[in-house]
Amino acid sequence: MDKYEIKELIGDYLEGIVSLDSLDGLIQTVLLGPVETSQGLQRYYIDIDTLLLDNIDTSEAIWSLGEDETYKGKESEIVFFEELNHLRGVRKRILSQEDGIAKWQRIELKVLRNL
Repeated sequence: MDKYEIKELIGDYLEGIVSLDSLDGLIQTVLLGPVETSQGLQRYYIDIDTLLLDNIDTSEAIWSLGEDETYKGKESEIVFFEELNHLRGVRKRILSQEDGIAKWQRIELKVLRNL
């Protein structure tokens, strides 16, 4: 599959246009690291500044880097999907606990916003 097709599918999933079931494990693969595409292995990331713009599709903020490519901007401007996977695991664990919603909200308020 083409790297741009994958980018569009990720964006469609995040916007609720397509279901997780219809993606045949694609999102899980993206969350774990590089994805095999017709252009070679690609690591997908979100450009935070683009994501903050009004009236854009989520896919417009999703980009990828090949195996031998490096991001040329500030690392603080992007978030790789595999980084989000670690946070997602922590969130899922906390939310499964009694009073999990309150606990997660406290983590967001007291910890994440200050990191």
